[in-house]
Amino acid sequence: MLFAPRSSSAAELEARTAMEYERLLAVVAQAFEKHIGGEAFLENRSPDDLAKMRRGEILLTPGTGDGITDVPKGLFHHWRAATFIPNITLERLLSVAQDYAAYADMYKWLTASELVAKDGERYRTYFRVRQTAGVVTGVVDVWMVTNYRRINSDRAIATARSECVRQVTHAGQPGETRLKPGTGSGYIWRADAFSKYLERDGGVYIELDTIGLSRGYPPLLGWIIEPVARRLGRESATGSLNQLRVAVSTPPARSERDKRAVSWCGE
Repeated sequence: MLFAPRSSSAAELEARTAMEYERLLAVVAQAFEKHIGGEAFLENRSPDDLAKMRRGEILLTPGTGDGITDVPKGLFHHWRAATFIPNITLERLLSVAQDYAAYADMYKWLTASELVAKDGERYRTYFRVRQTAGVVTGVVDVWMVTNYRRINSDRAIATARSECVRQVTHAGQPGETRLKPGTGSGYIWRADAFSKYLERDGGVYIELDTIGLSRGYPPLLGWIIEPVARRLGRESATGSLNQLRVAVSTPPARSERDKRAVSWCGE
């Protein structure tokens, strides 16, 4: 997940910003689908790359441009990370990835996670995300739809789209409020992900594209904010894979959180 520190004024998602994000996202999705059926399933990974992944490295590259692309009144974030988890089957890995109620115990930036509904391989989920950049902490509630597809016996994909993102003010306090979608500080307006899973060499290779939309840098503060945004973008991709790898090898203890009924988009 990606956040930009708060400026003195709020930001509002404009229609042209959302349209340009959807256009760039469609380009990423088209490239993703292109590799599914062929041998270049993992973006033409070289033997050297695969060897590094089997040694436990997480490979990270910008997915589009240098990772952050200017769009009208916003920023398009796209990073690609890949790793290898040994001694596990594709079935076992997918069972962990689909255990959404456990995500808040798996990922340090989540304070709540719920499976809202399931229809076959289509999962509707809710997450409360808490991230800190410098002295600013942002909390957002995100509702996502994730579709899984088995390509064949040794490979699968998942596409996750955020259908609703709402900033939360005074989170966990009596005055907690969810702002309307597209309003607030613009920490994050969209969050999407494309995942590939390939069982081979005694484990599973994973490649993850994280894509997001945030507000642009406030005037005169870009030189301060850009390094923070890049760090958070990189950590979003690599941290997701690293914490998934940990959860597979050492399942997290389930915390005693109150289970709440989560309506779609908080309505």
